[in-house]
Amino acid sequence: MRIRAVAVVFSFALAWACRPSDSTASLSVMVSPTSVTGAQPVKVTVSAANADGTAGAGSVQVSSNAGTLTTPVALTLDGSGQATTMLTADPVVDMCSTSVEVDASWTPKSSDAIAAHARLTVLTPGFDAGSSTPNALSPIDALCDTDAGLTTVYPDAGPLLPNDVPSDCANGFEVNNPTGHGVYIVTATPTTGSRPITLDVDLATYKVPDRVQITGVDACSNDYLLLSSCELQTANVGDPTGGAGRPPDNTIRQFRLNVPGGTKQLTFDFSGVTSPMYLQVLGLCDFDLTPYANASSWQAVP
Repeated sequence: MRIRAVAVVFSFALAWACRPSDSTASLSVMVSPTSVTGAQPVKVTVSAANADGTAGAGSVQVSSNAGTLTTPVALTLDGSGQATTMLTADPVVDMCSTSVEVDASWTPKSSDAIAAHARLTVLTPGFDAGSSTPNALSPIDALCDTDAGLTTVYPDAGPLLPNDVPSDCANGFEVNNPTGHGVYIVTATPTTGSRPITLDVDLATYKVPDRVQITGVDACSNDYLLLSSCELQTANVGDPTGGAGRPPDNTIRQFRLNVPGGTKQLTFDFSGVTSPMYLQVLGLCDFDLTPYANASSWQAVP
């Protein structure tokens, strides 16, 4: 009886030793951080292991559907079965994606190729439409959206700021009395949109606050607001130029508007203008400035 028992135990142990393994080779890919804003670089880490638990070896292919890994790269796994590389999303082209897909593939020993996937969340960079330049007014009047409780705002006149747009991007336009209730649209000439720039804006509404709005279309084709004015009075007299030129400095109030890079289009909405006014905008070198006919005068500056 003892011999038979030993035989049974030996037979069971042999069967367990010969049982096929349930283990399989593994591959993972991770990004850190998992979300970015703009052109922030992220670290891509690939980890590989063979079915027997040993560290993976050889080469792993890594690619992404946007950013700097759109052309796949071959990474060599180290002694621990890991490899790393960096990924950066293009600040203009790729920031419009809500995510970047990262893929890795590897062929372990004695096995078919396996793949892994990770996702990087991409956040669209925000921006402040106005600047902190001393003497420049806040560009967005929140009450213009509601028309509730509108009053007349008449800030004191002061010395005007000097033009501070870059010397290679100082051009723009000035317009008098665009009272035809129209819009003036300028389109960026670079295919990737405009450079980031702060526009110099001079506005005169004289005795009557007029509704003026400036909006942009960003690199992701989203609309954004740069200026919204509907309560501003800049003088206690009417237009002293008769709509023919730049008015005196004491009738002008100034704004500085931050245009983000990649902007495709700017729209100057004069549909709410009901009385004489003046507007000058400088810093528009990346935009096609065609004359605006629906006004008493329009001219390029300088």
